[in-house]
This record gives sequence, C-alpha cells and structure tokens, in this order.
Amino acid sequence: RRSSLLCVEDTAVKESDVVDQVSCFNIAQMVRTTLCPLYVNKFFKIAVMVVWITFTIWLPIHGVENLEKGLALSDVAVKGSYVQEFLQNQEALFPLLPASLVTRTIEFPDPDNAANTIQMDEFQESLLAVISDVNTNPFLDQTTTLADLHWLPAFIGFYNKLSDSLLAGVFGVDPTLFPRPATTVPTALFYPVLTFWLSGVGAIKGDGFVCETVATGALGACTSVDGVTVKIAATKGGAFVDNLFTDEDNTNAIISLRKDADNSGGNFDNCCGVSNGTRFDPPKVFFTGTLFKFWQQYVNIENLTLTTLGFSILGIAIVLFVFQASPWTSILVIVVLASSIMHLYGVLAMVGIKLNGFSVTNLSIGLGMGVEFTAHIAYSFLRASNEAQSRDDKMCLALVDIFPPMLSGALTTFISVIVLAFAKYPFFSLYFFQMIAIMIFIMFLNGMVVLPVILSLVGPRGFSAPSIKSVDTPLEKKALAIYPISPKPSDRDTVDEVK
Repeated sequence: RRSSLLCVEDTAVKESDVVDQVSCFNIAQMVRTTLCPLYVNKFFKIAVMVVWITFTIWLPIHGVENLEKGLALSDVAVKGSYVQEFLQNQEALFPLLPASLVTRTIEFPDPDNAANTIQMDEFQESLLAVISDVNTNPFLDQTTTLADLHWLPAFIGFYNKLSDSLLAGVFGVDPTLFPRPATTVPTALFYPVLTFWLSGVGAIKGDGFVCETVATGALGACTSVDGVTVKIAATKGGAFVDNLFTDEDNTNAIISLRKDADNSGGNFDNCCGVSNGTRFDPPKVFFTGTLFKFWQQYVNIENLTLTTLGFSILGIAIVLFVFQASPWTSILVIVVLASSIMHLYGVLAMVGIKLNGFSVTNLSIGLGMGVEFTAHIAYSFLRASNEAQSRDDKMCLALVDIFPPMLSGALTTFISVIVLAFAKYPFFSLYFFQMIAIMIFIMFLNGMVVLPVILSLVGPRGFSAPSIKSVDTPLEKKALAIYPISPKPSDRDTVDEVK
C-alpha cells in the first residue's frame, strides 16, 4: 500500500507483521483502472508521440526567434508604483545612456627623450583618426557627438585660441614658431599647455585623465603633468549611446561599438602611422559605461545557456549510466529531459519571460526537477515484476508504483510557490511563480506521459529485483511491504487485472 497526497495511511509494525489501515481515495487504483487502459491504447500512443515530436521541433525554434534577452529596471519595480511608471517612461522615451571611450596600452612619450618614441602631435593625429572612425557608429548620438565631448578636440581648440602674448609670457616660447590654428598641439608644448588647461577651463574634463607618478607608480589626478616625473596613464572621452529601445538594441550596440573601437584607425597609412621613421600601431581604445557593465552578460547569454545546460545534462547522464544499470534506459531518459528543456525554452517566449541569469538558473533547476519525474519511472519500469511479459504490462506496473508520489510531489511543489503569484513585484511572480509552475507542468507531462509511452514502445527488457523473502530485518520488511520492489500476483493485481 502507498500513501499519497489524497491518502492518509497508518502503518504499525509488530515483530514481523505489517498492519495497514487505509481509508482514502486511492490514486494507485485510479491509475490501474483509468490511466493504464488509456496508455496502452495505440491511438493514444500515436497522438502522444506526434504531439511530443511536433513540440520538440517547433518550440525551440519559436524560442530562438522570439525569446528576448535582458531584464529591464521596470521589471523589478513594484507593480503599479510611480517608480515603475517612471522607469517605463524613461525606457520608452529616453533610449540613451552615457558611455566613455577609453585609451589603453598607450605609452605617452617623454618630450625630452623622443628619439625612439611617438611624438605627441603624431599621437594626437592618430587618436583623432580613431575618434573620427568611431564617431560614425549608428548607435552613437549624432546631436552631441563623441568629437564634441572628447577631451582632445576641446584641448586642441583651447590651444588654438591662446594669444601670442600668453604663449610668450606663460610658456616662454616664440609665438612665430608655433603658427595657429593647428590640427594638433605641438609636442614641445603638449604637457605645459595640458597642465595649464586642466587647471582652468579644462578642469571639467579632468575626470577623463589618470596620471602615474613615475617614481612610485601611484595613480592619481592629473594636476601637474610634465611627462617626466608624472605622465598620463590613460584617458577617456564622453559619448552618448542612443537608439536603445530594447534589450536586443543594447546588446547590438555593445557588439557594434566594440567592433568599431577594435577596428578604428584604418586610415593611418595616410595620416599618422609613422614616427621618426618607425611605424606604430593606432591607439588601443575601448568603450565602457552603464550599458557595458549591465548588459555585457547578455551578449553571449545564448552560449552561456547552452554551456550550462550541456554540462548539467552531461552530469545527469553520468549518474544515470552508473545507477540505472541500463544504458538504453538512460539514453531514453536523457532524450526526454533534453526535449523537456526545449519545450520550456519555447514556452518562456510565450509568457513574456526573458533570457537572463535568473531564467538560465531556473532552466538548470528544471533539469533537476525533470530527473525526478523521469528517472524514477524508468527505474520502476526496469524493476517491474517478472510476471509482466510485455512492455505495456511493465509500463502499467511502473505507473502504479510511481504516478501517485510524483503527482504528490508536483502538487506540493506548486503549492509551495503559489504565494509568489501575489507578490507586488512582477519580477517574483514572473520568474519564481510562473516559470516554476510551467517547469512543473512540462516536466510532469514529459515524465508521466511521454516517457511511459516511449518505454512501452522501445523500453528495455529490465531485470528482476530481490525477493522480499531474502530480507530479514523488521525495518526492511516494513519498507518492502509498504513499497514492494518486486511485486507478486498475491501482492498486487495481476497483469490481466491491470489491463
């Protein structure tokens, strides 16, 4: 006898006897009288297989084409609150985020020892070429452009506005040797003018510089730069990334901007690729900012999902092959598990769940849940009574064993998360109630409907379990009497009664 969600069973053990008192609606009896005749019907089997194969092909394709990536801030705000309304309006009406173009691996030269280093005016030409190349990216705002916000064009513009008297009085140079307007700041004046600029009108651009003290290697603000004791370690220039209406736009913008940054400076052969007779590479630059920090995870999330689920299935396969003692049964279980995840992936797009770290984690949890609904029915099929000669008989006996506890498990798991359906935050309702409820439904159907039908068609012969007579301890007698692993006609309905 077995207890179920709808059944209360009292069992007492006195020496070697087992006394059962059961008074309830017996799910096992319902399985015997209703489900077994249905499952052995060939038209039902055909219908199950056709529906299963159709969904296994169509749902993953639907998911790949329609499942969105990301998680908007409005998704995690309180439903109906002014915060959610504000975030929704911001996402819809202001599809723009700040970003910065950062220089990297730049060896800013010493102007007094430049025989084998890049001249500063040539470096400026190369960086201007990079800015020009990247500035045409369709995701960058063309109203206030990168060229408008970057420190270098502003710095060169400041130099061109310096008067001759200021050049002579402050910097001690002959103005006639430095004609203006110029396309770059001369190497000899770069650091003195930069320090002067940063201490005055250029202070607003000061946060775009990081300087290094040569003697100690310490990094800090660029309040006084001479290129000898203090040199520039890195710089950044501002920009605005526009046209970010969807999470897909966010990831596409990241990919596009990084590609342009990596390939920038392609016209160096014509402008500034040689210094002192030695060719040098263009400045290495990359983008950073809010967009790149929060949406980078979604650029490769499809590959991350495949890798995560692939290793999960591999681990499950190893355990099944070791403990099921039937390679063919293990393969059938893995096939049904894989199809279950495909079904779940496609359904996510239908209910508005997006692909992100939370849903990927739940997909992995769904695999573990699927093991519970598949491995037990498969193992029970293998351990079915020797009196069950056909696959249909073995399938029915396995269902009688496993269906009641699996139904109880599915219902209790659903009850445990149903309170999240009423959460004020739609995020919890969507990702921790709806998704888990869908996982339970899909995994239960595949484990308790699809897999038994497959086993009844191509299941293995199985093997016999040890007889209850070989067990001597009262505890084992009690366990086997309540949940017999090798049933006999005297302990269970005969195969004819089951059918």
